Amino acid sequence: MLDVLLYLFEHYVEEGREVPHDEAILKTVLKDAGFPQSEINKAFVWLEDLTQQRGEEHEAQTPHSSFRIYSRQEHSKLNIECRGYLMSLECAGIIGAQTRELIIERAMALEPDELDLDRFKLIIMMVLANQTGEEHLQDWIEALIFDNASGRLH
Repeated sequence: MLDVLLYLFEHYVEEGREVPHDEAILKTVLKDAGFPQSEINKAFVWLEDLTQQRGEEHEAQTPHSSFRIYSRQEHSKLNIECRGYLMSLECAGIIGAQTRELIIERAMALEPDELDLDRFKLIIMMVLANQTGEEHLQDWIEALIFDNASGRLH
């Protein structure tokens, strides 16, 4: 499913192409690209759930001293690199607590038992790209995923 999401991002968002408004057309394009229908359907459900979060009020992106305790399931799915990376984004003020929770929730909605850092960065990118008010992060988001940036802001 994550490969379907990556394909959509690379072929539409990154290239600046308009995404077809007709879901059936987009699903046909994905099927023609070789993706199984079940994975396409899962990707659309994942995106719909993410889009529903867009309507929530935008939070202030300021660093703070809260501490996040992960559940056993979250701990199993998000390895130490993923958790550390997420904490570094929050400490740098790039994301706030609400965005952090949305990222974790979207990661937990995926099937793989454990996510590696590269796949986790893709989830972060999609969540941030979907958030209103995050347009100023677009260049950083692309560097984060496609240039293997370390996440450090210089």
